[in-house]
Amino acid sequence: MKKELRQLHIASMVTLIVLWTATAWAASIAFGEELARIPLLSILMTVILSTVLGATALLHAMIDEYKEHDKIERLWLFVASRMLSSNAAGLIAFAIIESWDIPTGYKAGAIMLAAFGGTWTIQRALTFFSNKYAPEPIK
Repeated sequence: MKKELRQLHIASMVTLIVLWTATAWAASIAFGEELARIPLLSILMTVILSTVLGATALLHAMIDEYKEHDKIERLWLFVASRMLSSNAAGLIAFAIIESWDIPTGYKAGAIMLAAFGGTWTIQRALTFFSNKYAPEPIK
């Protein structure tokens, strides 16, 4: 009986791995096709807007940091984290609002606001969506 259960377990695991691999492959094709439909110029403009507003936010953060501490510890890390968070927030905003039927100027404004907010924007959005869709803590 133990041998049959072991064989059933192995067969189940192999089936699960094969099904999971096929599902993941199919999902990546569908996701890749959707991403391929986004014009490269739109993504490039989003990155440019996010970078410009990220640099603006970075300069403001540097002024605040110098006022508070008279120096910036690990400047390269400070700059990299601010710029990457601004670019990520801008790209996330672009991904969310791309499906909305709103004028281009408003889309650009939303991307710029998200990029200026950087990590703050991402944290607030995560808090909002987690409270809305998963209000009970997962235990």
